[in-house]
Amino acid sequence: LVKMARTELETAKVNIRNIRKDANNSVRRTEEVSEDMMKQYEEKIQELTDKYISKADAIMAQKEKDIMTRIFAGAVKRPRLFLLRIMQL
Repeated sequence: LVKMARTELETAKVNIRNIRKDANNSVRRTEEVSEDMMKQYEEKIQELTDKYISKADAIMAQKEKDIMTRIFAGAVKRPRLFLLRIMQL
């Protein structure tokens, strides 16, 4: 389950970076924007990208903790059932 969640995290990060790329391209194509303004927009876009990647990482850390807690809680309560489930993975 953790591997699946990490795969989804990487997909989310790629999507965030693609949005950054599209936003930067839009800024560059705008002819009315000065070089200084363009640089400021790109910096703001990078700040937002970093912010949302950090949020995705934080969500993943919490999910990983939840998954591991639930898996090991099940192992303590029903060790035989836990082992059977792990063998099925």
